[in-house]
Amino acid sequence: MTSFKIEAASSNEGAAVSSPDTAEVATASRSQGTEEEDEEAITLTELKLDANVVRPSLEPRMASIKTPLDTANAVLSMCTGACRLTWEQSSIAGTVFVLSKRGKELEKLCSACYASHEPTHCDDVTVTKRLAASIPSLGESSRDKLEAYADVVRRWTTDGPWIASILAFAPLAIPLLVLADCCHLSSSALPWPLGPLLDMWRTLRKWPMLVFGVYLAGVLAALIATSPFIAQVWFWAITEFYTVVFFVVYLVEPPTKNLSRWEALFKPVSAIYDVQKRLDDVDSDALLVHFAAAKRGIDVTRLQFVAVDGTLIPSSHVAAAFVAPSIKRHVASRLAGPRCGILLAIIATLSYNTPFLLAWPSGANLITSMVPGVNGLVISPADTTYNVSWDVGYCNNVSLTASDAVVNFFISPPPDVGRPALTFGFTIETEMDVAFEILSSWNLQLQDEYRHNATVVLAKDQAALSFLARLSTSCTTLNETALSWSIEYDHVSLKGFLAYVDKYLAMPGIVPSILAAKYVLQLVYITLLLIRSSLKIWSLWLHFNSITSMGFDCLQHGRATIALTDAGNIESWFTLRNGVAATTTFIVEFSTVFIQCAMLQFGWTSTVVLIFCVTGSAPLPTYFLLLTGLVGSLSPLAMLVPLAAALDIQRDHGAMLKTHLLRLEFERRRAVLNGTDAGFEERIARFQTIIDAVDNHDTRMTFLWIDISLARLATVGATLASLVSYIALHPVRFTWAGLNIYNWMQRQMWARSLDPSSNTPQAVNGVIFN
Repeated sequence: MTSFKIEAASSNEGAAVSSPDTAEVATASRSQGTEEEDEEAITLTELKLDANVVRPSLEPRMASIKTPLDTANAVLSMCTGACRLTWEQSSIAGTVFVLSKRGKELEKLCSACYASHEPTHCDDVTVTKRLAASIPSLGESSRDKLEAYADVVRRWTTDGPWIASILAFAPLAIPLLVLADCCHLSSSALPWPLGPLLDMWRTLRKWPMLVFGVYLAGVLAALIATSPFIAQVWFWAITEFYTVVFFVVYLVEPPTKNLSRWEALFKPVSAIYDVQKRLDDVDSDALLVHFAAAKRGIDVTRLQFVAVDGTLIPSSHVAAAFVAPSIKRHVASRLAGPRCGILLAIIATLSYNTPFLLAWPSGANLITSMVPGVNGLVISPADTTYNVSWDVGYCNNVSLTASDAVVNFFISPPPDVGRPALTFGFTIETEMDVAFEILSSWNLQLQDEYRHNATVVLAKDQAALSFLARLSTSCTTLNETALSWSIEYDHVSLKGFLAYVDKYLAMPGIVPSILAAKYVLQLVYITLLLIRSSLKIWSLWLHFNSITSMGFDCLQHGRATIALTDAGNIESWFTLRNGVAATTTFIVEFSTVFIQCAMLQFGWTSTVVLIFCVTGSAPLPTYFLLLTGLVGSLSPLAMLVPLAAALDIQRDHGAMLKTHLLRLEFERRRAVLNGTDAGFEERIARFQTIIDAVDNHDTRMTFLWIDISLARLATVGATLASLVSYIALHPVRFTWAGLNIYNWMQRQMWARSLDPSSNTPQAVNGVIFN
């Protein structure tokens, strides 16, 4: 490979144009040693322009249309040309050249980059000159955003747990803390954790805390007063933990001035988005790596690599691994498919979960039915109307007024499920009742027996039953006796409950409906936060891997291939790898709590659902609420896929280094034969040290002490598929969960909806005497 030329030049001066597609742009290279080297080491690299942005026209070139210098609207601009390939880019000083095509802005260039573009301009490309703003550069602004993000994360990790503890018990904790503060109690005199809580309270903004305490107390009171089932109160109370976390983010974020009334009102909801936006608005991944690595004491700006042809890659050009257009296009193409798949999975889970939140299990009652097929997960009676016939198989008079008879009952159709109860008695001319006593029975489950009637519970598919009874009538009179009977279920069917509620419900649940909308919004916020951060981490590791898989873009001369066995490449590679690992920690530190909460939510909901399926019985609506929580945890957990892919890249480096070490050992053996093996022992020892650090002492992320990998996620996915199939193929019998006795909203209606005597289709024949 031809080595590129190194000359002294400034970063914004033009250079001679060597070809229509190339230009020389000066970039400063940081020294590797003393201050004298710092002053002398200024490197010029030849950088290739993005051919996808401006292409030479095949038609005869015409002069580009240029407008006069626009000095009225000075704007802050970053050059999108070759000089952006640096660790921390500064904004354009002087004139900004804006290239647009058919009204669409293509590029913003500084004078040097524009000089290299100008000979290739096409007739349909318009160039507008603007005056750059004199305010601080965008690079400094991006650094300010990173500093603000780091400050929020620091408070989030140190103060966040204490603030969350106060907010979680706000109705009780805030009055006690206010009282302790007013009494000027010393925090040192209080035991742990009361002392730290009091110290934290004294540093917080009081009015937002008081407002949140009132809000949380109001929500809990409203839930207790309006929720028909106790399970619904617990469900929405637990989901309010997300609100607590959102409000903690709002409190640890510095106050924002000049907000409108609506912006201030929704700030507690959007605070988490604003924090993530600071990270997303950083204009360069190279600056992100540089900043995060510097926070851990790692200097990535002094690294140098040597290409296989001996060409020195200057330290400033190492940043091209994260910002070079060709590398970014390669990484974007790698992420395009997984990104679409993850987004589709998130949309599917949210779409599936929303009907659960809007239907009757949550208490919202905004829609009459959930997702099709969900009601089939429970075994419910079909509300069948039955017919009962009977005959006397044998009769023997034991006295003039008593007889023993074998009585046979026939039920049509046979009961399906639900254990319907058959109450029967014998009458003469519908006015006189016949007393009887059951002496013995066959396949009969007797529930109650009185003087003139008895109740038996019918089993599934039990179409007939027989018993021996002593009746207070003779056999002759028994032939003229009629059977009176009624059938009702022991509990209301799901179909009957839904029909009754749909008929008599006066209005949907207002509080659960509002909480459902808020919960969906919170899930969307959290999911987007996690997915964007995890995709960013995956992207950074793919960029880093491009150093060994693709090399650096020494743009005019092609890519400079890097061999880790050459010179000090392995040390620079390992240092930069530690910088990317520090960036990974820097990004994920804010979102760790959301991942852990989603994992805990998935773990306990799936466990309880599985227990219900194994035991074959589950309470409603608790069972459906658990399914709601289970599905709701899947959308945040989708971020584990790109994160696991990134961690697999990090984990595979050990095997890759061992391959390079083996090659180096082969080279050493060949050098021994030629008598040129000097220095090989030191290089091999260096490799072995770094391999040991990567394999045994590498810092890798874990969540709830679980090491994440694509293989483990595949196992979890297979387990989840098995769980879903098991749930679908093992419908459970259900009972109704306890009603909320403190409910003020149509309490009697909800009680009657679950009362079999009020809400069960009854088949009645004749009159049953007590």
